[in-house]
Amino acid sequence: MTRKRAVLYCRVSSDEQAKGCSLDHQEKELRGWCMKNNADVVEVLREDYSAKTLERPELRKAMKKYMHKNSGIDLYIVLRWNRLSRNAEDGNRLIKDFRKCGVEINAKEEWIDHTVSESKIMLGLYLSMAEVDNDKRSKATSDGIHATLLKGRWASKAPKGYVNVNRGDYDKSVEVDPVQSQFVIKAFNEVAKGIKTPTMVWRELKSQGFRCGETTFFEILRNRFYVGDVFVPAYNDDPDQYVKGVHVPLIDRKTFEQVQDVLAPTKKRKRNRFAKEVDAERGISKMPKPEFYLHGFMACPECGAKVYASFSKGRHNRYPYYHCNKCGKYRMRADVVNYEFEAMLNALKPKENIKKLFSEIFCDVSGESKQDITAKKENIQNEMAAIQNKLNKVQDMLLEDKISTEDFSAISDRLKKEMKQHHERLDDIQSLPSESEIVSKMEKSSAILEHLGDFLRQLSVNERIDICGSILSEKMQFSKERTRTIRYKDIIYVMCENPMLYVPKNKIVPSENSDSTTWCPKPGSNRHVF
Repeated sequence: MTRKRAVLYCRVSSDEQAKGCSLDHQEKELRGWCMKNNADVVEVLREDYSAKTLERPELRKAMKKYMHKNSGIDLYIVLRWNRLSRNAEDGNRLIKDFRKCGVEINAKEEWIDHTVSESKIMLGLYLSMAEVDNDKRSKATSDGIHATLLKGRWASKAPKGYVNVNRGDYDKSVEVDPVQSQFVIKAFNEVAKGIKTPTMVWRELKSQGFRCGETTFFEILRNRFYVGDVFVPAYNDDPDQYVKGVHVPLIDRKTFEQVQDVLAPTKKRKRNRFAKEVDAERGISKMPKPEFYLHGFMACPECGAKVYASFSKGRHNRYPYYHCNKCGKYRMRADVVNYEFEAMLNALKPKENIKKLFSEIFCDVSGESKQDITAKKENIQNEMAAIQNKLNKVQDMLLEDKISTEDFSAISDRLKKEMKQHHERLDDIQSLPSESEIVSKMEKSSAILEHLGDFLRQLSVNERIDICGSILSEKMQFSKERTRTIRYKDIIYVMCENPMLYVPKNKIVPSENSDSTTWCPKPGSNRHVF
């Protein structure tokens, strides 16, 4: 009697593995069947993948290797039919494709005689039972997720700012991530102010270490999960709804509503060729005019509404103005406001004790940093030497036939990858600025802070906006009655001497025919004095 050649296929899923349905048990049973039925084992395929589809590595490997004429095997054996597939259509198609190539697929504990036509009924029953069982599990899982959401408990991957916590099989929840949550809170607070566009806020947070894409960032700003609500999608006859969550909210509802106001689409307004507004709700900024760099940092002193900017055409030129479209009572020359603001920045002077403190801190830190850098370089160089020794040993083992070529390639690739990472770390350390460069930068920074208004005029419009956003904590109000309401960020009050309201005395404002950098009156005209 000719001995048949068989391939054994063993499969488990994670749940079944936990319940004791092991790969070793399946292989033992299948090998025992082969011994009793005079079959030689050609190959054993083992994998831990779901049988919902045929996209499984070992199964695809077997299909590519044996699903053709003269494949060298006669049987493809599984323990039960649900090991092959949990989808009746996929299972039948797989059986037919192998039979066309002269390979019989069968199950040791649920054997089918494929030569008998009536056996197709039993085969269909076995395959359908596996599919029905899989559908019942999916239904139970969906029911459980829906019930969990209705209780206000999150049932999937935690949103940014939270982490999943698993205290048991039926006790899963989300808790606040102490690091990422601070970025989320800062994002809502900055966007709610309305000074910077959401995209500008996202870029700043990303540079500070916030791991989040721009699309995800806007989804975060619109997600009610952060105020304590959980969204429950429609299921069966239940409509979609929000329920109160059991997690700790990161944002209060007032801040959340302010952010939604910033993101909400506004009414279409007529724009002329000189007035191009910032599309804040989408976070896309058109290039602002240099004359209007304070546009996003101002509020109307009459009604507190947003201030707009546009050019007004005069007899000889166009003149920039800030104005309020809501109450219509506020209108002021933009170059006048810009000059006033820059004069206030020039009035900011760093405190001498703060400058002295920074100098002393730098001396201490630079000394420690120098020692740390030297120690880090030595450690990295030692680690690189150790990796090189390992590479040499692996090469010797290959020459002495102590390891295979495949093992050598895998080990050497791993060591070379580690060596490359150490080289990059060493390059980063060596690229750090020297002590003299840091001192020079500190002196330059101090000089800039003492003449911040003058420095601002030399920058591009986007750079001006970035600096204003870094020192202002809320929108400013400039009025014709000499009142100025400016609130700096707390660090400015700590570092500078008396950063209060600064009103220049008898300062000449720009003439009607001058630009924002020429501060002289038009000959024969009246001087505008504050």
